[in-house]
Amino acid sequence: MGAASIQLANFLGGRAIASAGSEEKLAFCRQLGAAEVFNYKELPAFSRQIKEWGGANMILDPVAASYLAENIASLKPDGRLVIIGLMGGIKGEINLGHVLMKRLSLIGSTLRSQPLAVKAGLARALEEQVLLTIQPGQLKVTVDSSFPLAQVAEAQEYVGRNQNLGKVVLTLFPVMPMQ
Repeated sequence: MGAASIQLANFLGGRAIASAGSEEKLAFCRQLGAAEVFNYKELPAFSRQIKEWGGANMILDPVAASYLAENIASLKPDGRLVIIGLMGGIKGEINLGHVLMKRLSLIGSTLRSQPLAVKAGLARALEEQVLLTIQPGQLKVTVDSSFPLAQVAEAQEYVGRNQNLGKVVLTLFPVMPMQ
């Protein structure tokens, strides 16, 4: 999600700020077009830095609970926090005064539990409103590696080590090298 989000934010006229846990991943984010980056391991209280960069209009958050207060503090007035994952836990404390005073929107979103018709509608909207306007070469496909389906455990272990830069793909058939 991160690589696509950075590129889509830029494509749609936004300015992406990205977080990652290593210098290699931060460089990857810069290469994809992130205007600013920070290492969440070295800067756990990141809201001050984000405010110095101008604040955030929207945050796409796969972490949730452990970042909730920092995300709220990082948002500009009328900002949106879109929670798409729960890697940092399911319960967090929030100062609702900040939400009210800044007129913030908190949005929870996941595709997994959505009916197929909703998923299909979202895919069509993405195609019609974004993908059809993209010219060849404007977005970079970021595939880190591929594993045969029989090595799904190894692929999951690799992703679990959080070393990949981009997507890890499972293949049903052997990938033939280009001639």
